[in-house]
Amino acid sequence: MHKFIDVIQTAVPELIIDSSKLIECGQNNYLLEVNGKWMFRFPKAPVNLEEDKLEYRILSVLTGQVSLPIPNPSYAQLTSHVEDSFYAYEKIDGQPLFQEAFNSLKDTTKIAQQLGTFLKTLHHPDTKEALSTLLPVINPKARWQDLYNRVRNHLFGYMNASTMAKVTEIFDSIIVEVSSAEFVPCVVHGDFGPSNILFDPLKEEVTGIIDFAEIHIGDPATDIASLVGKFGYTDAFIDELSKTYPKAQHYLKRAKWMTKTFALQEALYGSENNDERAFEAGMKEYI
Repeated sequence: MHKFIDVIQTAVPELIIDSSKLIECGQNNYLLEVNGKWMFRFPKAPVNLEEDKLEYRILSVLTGQVSLPIPNPSYAQLTSHVEDSFYAYEKIDGQPLFQEAFNSLKDTTKIAQQLGTFLKTLHHPDTKEALSTLLPVINPKARWQDLYNRVRNHLFGYMNASTMAKVTEIFDSIIVEVSSAEFVPCVVHGDFGPSNILFDPLKEEVTGIIDFAEIHIGDPATDIASLVGKFGYTDAFIDELSKTYPKAQHYLKRAKWMTKTFALQEALYGSENNDERAFEAGMKEYI
């Protein structure tokens, strides 16, 4: 951690560091909290440095497009060297809106309005235009066909014939839904689930949205799926959200099919990245 402090003090001498703690050591980045206020991201490898350079540019533009606070880069030193590169943003206070916390809320109306407005602004054509040169475009049908092929190659060997048929039906249904759906590809968060929605439990309101590592131009139903999965929220909440963002209802059927693949995606990640815990967690209902 001391090496990170040295890099920060050299690059940002006006920032007096009174406290720091390493709060996350993910696959791609180290995340250091400074003075209880600033979040500094340090890449682990050259490929992560290139990802951080792109994410820095994306967040800098996206901040002016959406209705809720998101990480807004304030400090940055993104060089050609991993060891002295970082970007930093002001910490967004709040805790993840996990299902248990959601179920304890007295009134979800305000949160539904906030998330509906956020998705409306995120999925808006103006946001797509602002980010069009920065984001990858993912063809929805090709994406699901690729995912199915990888599931078949990596996971079918652990399943019986009945389970394989069930999984095939899920992917066939998604591909049919995606192929026949009428929608304009838009900017998609890509991981718009409870862990990335921060809220204030006292005020019962959303304080910000985090983790844009999966952001792309694609199918807006992807973001609805993250809200209604096994660990997500209720249909009644989506009904409330749809009062602000009516298009959400049009995406709901497709989104619910997508949620049926979440465990498989976790197992696939485990298989492809030698993560035994993720593999076992995702496969437990398919073995």
